[in-house]
Amino acid sequence: MQGTDRQIVRDWVLRFNAHGPAGLIDRHGGGAARRITPSVMEALAQRFEEGPIPAVHGALAIA
Repeated sequence: MQGTDRQIVRDWVLRFNAHGPAGLIDRHGGGAARRITPSVMEALAQRFEEGPIPAVHGALAIA
């Protein structure tokens, strides 16, 4: 724990005292929730892996 700020350690102790070991599990850090569903993310990833369609996008493959 060298290099850990005292305030962080204090927060850990308070969380542990209030909630036990479960209080030390990382919580959501805030921020907006994703607006894209996991299925759409998967479809986009697959499309990205397939690459451009030369006839549609005018791209040429360089070997």
